[in-house]
Amino acid sequence: LLYDHGFALGQRYDRTQVVDDMKQSIALLRESLELRPVGNPDRWRSLYGLGTALAKSWEERLGLGTQDEAIAALTEGVACITSPDATSLDQARLHHTVAMALVDRARTLIRARDCGEAVSEPDVAADLDRAFVSLEKISQSTIRSSQDSTRQLLISDTLQTIQVVYQL
Repeated sequence: LLYDHGFALGQRYDRTQVVDDMKQSIALLRESLELRPVGNPDRWRSLYGLGTALAKSWEERLGLGTQDEAIAALTEGVACITSPDATSLDQARLHHTVAMALVDRARTLIRARDCGEAVSEPDVAADLDRAFVSLEKISQSTIRSSQDSTRQLLISDTLQTIQVVYQL
């Protein structure tokens, strides 16, 4: 119930841009995660919801979480998606979200470097490598033919974003 309410508030934020909705969404998703300890088959859902909300908060400069925190939640979600009701499409979407967050962090590091800040090039390369691994996982997922267009869209979006960063 906490997860559903937190997720719904995040969706409402997408429509209304009311920052308080995102704050409440993140708080409820954090609570939901606490109620789904390691080993809980639905923990991945809370991690996915929280990671996605934190990534959006960071992208929109709301100050409600960090990029690293979002990536950590999403990465843990990928590692623990074992629920029998988790579909291949769920897994593909989670890998897509991880890849996009990693690419966004690489883009941020590149922009900082271009502004004269000290940036570790291996960090940028590692994020892009991990994004490619997620892209590979999406392309290898076995999805019902009725959902293949969604998978192709996830692959295309991820690849296009990675290519943009390589051009920076």
